[in-house]
Amino acid sequence: GFVTGSLSAFSLLACVAPAFADSPLSVQLGPTLIFAQNARDTGGATQLGAGANYDLGPRVPLVPIRGSVTFDYSGGGNGSQHLSTYGFGIAGRLTTPVYAGAGIGVYWENATLCCFIAPTAPNLTSKESATATVIGTNYFLGEKLFTVPGGSALSLQATYQQRPSFDGIDPSGLNLGLRLQF
Repeated sequence: GFVTGSLSAFSLLACVAPAFADSPLSVQLGPTLIFAQNARDTGGATQLGAGANYDLGPRVPLVPIRGSVTFDYSGGGNGSQHLSTYGFGIAGRLTTPVYAGAGIGVYWENATLCCFIAPTAPNLTSKESATATVIGTNYFLGEKLFTVPGGSALSLQATYQQRPSFDGIDPSGLNLGLRLQF
């Protein structure tokens, strides 16, 4: 009855509503696949990836490019080792149903490189860590899956995060995430 009718109406609305990637605030969450073996050894092959964007505008259909401020995070561990990245930057993207864009930002990298047992005290461990502040880029491609009445939307987005190596570790990777826009 009512539930089936509501779901049918919602599905129809989602199919016919213009699916533009135009919501001003979005958050993204999904796995980040790490490519370089040295980063995989430190932070694992798959890390948690998260991000947030705030679009600066314009919201005019004649201008299909939107600028935004961004926050990126990725992090993971491999045993007692850990690799994490935090970044802030700016990006630009198309505002069509299938959208593409690129960004640049400042990234803070941190790696717990290794743990070892001290030969003179076998029950003690010592950790070495490395940190760096780097300029990195990201390139993304996504598609809005559906729009919810009121302006929210769900998209699927792939983001390649390219950052320089630090202390011999290349933290670049590919994030595959769900992007909630509201």
